[in-house]
Amino acid sequence: MQFYPNNMVVRQAQSQAMPVAGAELTPNIYITIAVDVAYVISQQGQSISKGIYLMDNMIANGSMGEGTMEITTIGNAGQVVGWNIVPINPYLNNQTVEITFIQICLGTVFGSPPVQADGNGFSWVAQLIYSGKQAYAIQIKVTEGLTPVSYYVNWEAIMVSI
Repeated sequence: MQFYPNNMVVRQAQSQAMPVAGAELTPNIYITIAVDVAYVISQQGQSISKGIYLMDNMIANGSMGEGTMEITTIGNAGQVVGWNIVPINPYLNNQTVEITFIQICLGTVFGSPPVQADGNGFSWVAQLIYSGKQAYAIQIKVTEGLTPVSYYVNWEAIMVSI
């Protein structure tokens, strides 16, 4: 456990491979997190309720909240979920973004907790195993500057497996 800037205690996920019957996980549900880095940094550590946009490829399946922080993704048991993060204006003042953790809060649709897929925080994966509804927490790190200053943003999203 580490203490982050707003006295919030978080647990960072460990990088590890997620075994699935000898095969690598290849997502068929994609959730992209786009971050308005300039906005997040301008808030100087204050609470963030906008400037972060989640989108998935499951709108035809009934996903809701596209383009907000409060997305509800609807998938099917057996599908693999992949999260990735991209900065908006990434070349301004050495701005970077990464996912520091995705953690299960309530529910049991994933077979095991999401894990880093790439070792650098840009993409994570998990597999939907059970039907039901899952709340999960996401934490991202937004960094700027030649002398880096980092801000951590936390929120929850919903995964439904049918």
